[in-house]
Amino acid sequence: MNCEHDDEKMNYLEQLTYGEAHKVVSSYSHLPGNRAYQALMRHLEERYGDTDVMASAFIKKALDWPSIKSGDIKSLNEFALFLVECQYGTESMEAGNVLEYSENIKRLMSKLPFHMHDRWRNVVYRLKELHKTVKFIDFVNFVKTEAKKATDPTYGNIAMNYSNSRSTNQRQHGQRQDSFSKNNDLQKSENHESTQPVVNSSTCSDKGAGDVTCAMAIIPVRVKLNNKSQSVETYAFFDSGSSINFCSEKLMRQLGANGKKTQITINTMGNTQTLNTFAINGLQVSSLSMEHVVDLPKVYTKANMPVSKEHIPTQQEIEKWTHLESVDIPEIDADIGIMIGNNVPDAFTPFDVATGPSGSPHATKTRLGWILWNVLRETEGNSFEVNREHLQREGIDETQLDI
Repeated sequence: MNCEHDDEKMNYLEQLTYGEAHKVVSSYSHLPGNRAYQALMRHLEERYGDTDVMASAFIKKALDWPSIKSGDIKSLNEFALFLVECQYGTESMEAGNVLEYSENIKRLMSKLPFHMHDRWRNVVYRLKELHKTVKFIDFVNFVKTEAKKATDPTYGNIAMNYSNSRSTNQRQHGQRQDSFSKNNDLQKSENHESTQPVVNSSTCSDKGAGDVTCAMAIIPVRVKLNNKSQSVETYAFFDSGSSINFCSEKLMRQLGANGKKTQITINTMGNTQTLNTFAINGLQVSSLSMEHVVDLPKVYTKANMPVSKEHIPTQQEIEKWTHLESVDIPEIDADIGIMIGNNVPDAFTPFDVATGPSGSPHATKTRLGWILWNVLRETEGNSFEVNREHLQREGIDETQLDI
């Protein structure tokens, strides 16, 4: 996409410059576009040396752009507009090629809400399949498209939120009217029309019918040793009720890690047990994109994690909740290889929270990705999971072993 007319270029320069440079640009705004732009370029070249100075200003502003929160449509639109202006403002300047560097495009991508990262990676993957180079204009077009989707008058975030708000208000109004009705069938029929999922807080009974369990806080991550570049994709179980970290022996073999043989005593819900294990130092966990890395304290090996893949929440389970529509749940072909306890605060720190009506699941955005909480599932029988583990005692065998 090219900016052919000089008056358009002048308009963009007026919008994107500030301070002394803006005063210089404004001083030429009264001239016809073709004369103004050429004269301005000569003046700027004389005053600032060359156009690289202006290109650097564009680039600095782009790379210093604040991160955009999920659901902040206004900020997303502003970012899309600035990227278009940045594209036009630098395309005739050699220094503008800096924006074509993959590292800078990656930094710009990090400004977007987390759920858009995977969508951009899909765009990159398609371009590479076609043997095309990923360019700055590809990223600009992607952000423009995402902004348009979010503001679509029918299906955009604003429209959907408004529609759901009206639906909720109408439903509540209908329920108040039904409370005066003696016709139970009519009441059930009207309540059944709700388009939002309803959580009944009275589903449990003395007979055990209607019991519910939860999907666990499990997300895909990358794990590596701090002195090696190799990383392994695995699922991480976030256990806020435990103050110890475990990883599977399989994961340690994949990483080629070394560990000290040790014996630990664990307290689980008042019961103690002794475990022969290996103590591993220097583990790091990161998001799938490896944008954020968290250092882990000592991690102990275990044959298996206390949860299984059936406990992983799925995209299908949350797609009915409109407040979670911006939360993407990546799926990988891997086991649950690591358990992170509450002694790793950086892994749990929320940067964004998506909440909804009472009884609904919610999500927290962390350095490692979106974590889902309270995704309820109906269960049959009397099997429930409890995992609250704390290290009581550790005895070290100083032998260093490969596992």
